[in-house]
Amino acid sequence: MDVLDLVFLSVAALWVLVAARGLFDLAALPDLPPRGAEGAGARPSVTVVVPARDEEARIAETLERLLAQADVEFEVVVVDDRSRDRTAERVRALASIDARVKLVQVTELPAGWLGKPHACQRGAEAARGEWLLFTDGDVWLAPDVVRRAVDAGDAHGAQHVTLATRLDEANLFAQAAVATFGGPLVMELARANRDHPRSGAGIGAFNLVRADAWRAIGGHERLAYEVVDDLRLGKLLRRGGFRTRAFLAARDASVVWARTLFDLPRALEKNFFAQFGYRTSVALAAALAITLPWLVAALGPFTGRATGVAALAGLFATIAPGLRGCARQGVSPLVALLAPCFVWILPVAILRSTWITLRAGGVRWRDTFYPLAELRARRVR
Repeated sequence: MDVLDLVFLSVAALWVLVAARGLFDLAALPDLPPRGAEGAGARPSVTVVVPARDEEARIAETLERLLAQADVEFEVVVVDDRSRDRTAERVRALASIDARVKLVQVTELPAGWLGKPHACQRGAEAARGEWLLFTDGDVWLAPDVVRRAVDAGDAHGAQHVTLATRLDEANLFAQAAVATFGGPLVMELARANRDHPRSGAGIGAFNLVRADAWRAIGGHERLAYEVVDDLRLGKLLRRGGFRTRAFLAARDASVVWARTLFDLPRALEKNFFAQFGYRTSVALAAALAITLPWLVAALGPFTGRATGVAALAGLFATIAPGLRGCARQGVSPLVALLAPCFVWILPVAILRSTWITLRAGGVRWRDTFYPLAELRARRVR
């Protein structure tokens, strides 16, 4: 046995550990519990805050589905964030026939804010509910999801509930690539469910937080310059002594995000470098740490060594948690079977996000440019 054999065996062991960790973390991420006895308990009051920009194609149906939520005292505050289309008109038309809908219009972004955190802040300031649900204009929810999430939060003594949703309108290859992104996300959600002191989980499609907890951490003012505000919201809540609970709700909630494989790097263009705190060395190390084991496993069989085949077998061991996740989400097992072939898309997305942000000297989001120096200085640490 020589050095190359040791490398192959080490990579095989690494991928098996990744697979085992995936199964371990999935076990800590339960499905959103079903609704209990109908009418049991007081009806909670919930304000849904929807920061919307150029969502005219989907916003009306999104709001109609939100308004169909059962067994909650409900209002929806839509913050039209400088839309260039007819988003505000669509919302205003619905508000004229349903008093539960409110429209807040932002025509100019104040200094010191990113567009989405500012929209979330404005919407929450206009809210009357004891719970705040931050969601997006392209998210669809089953009619009982909000009440079930509130009940789950109460049952676990949690002030923050976040849901992992289904990816809608995505082809098979895009779903397989997204599955490779799921591993790190599931790990962070599981850490939150285990009350890890340094956890910080949140998903922008569904962040439900008690209004008093949101106010206690300073609201979105603490997140004013955060691109990944959904994740950092969970971090601030944890630091504030509040509890997060995450659930899998792919059968009950969906979002349109990336329809094809090559939509993914574009969709994550502003996010990945931000997630690494705009630290170039950390982003490069993460990309390398993913790329090298994948390349070694992919090329292993071509060396004619049994240990090279073992390295590839280790990579495909990651199918096990993928199959488990697909079964729970009602997704084709082909997604899990193909996922190991698309691990490369993750470092590509990291490197692309890093390069574009560094080259531009900042991030352009919702037609506003934010300098990198300010983003670094004001990030939540």
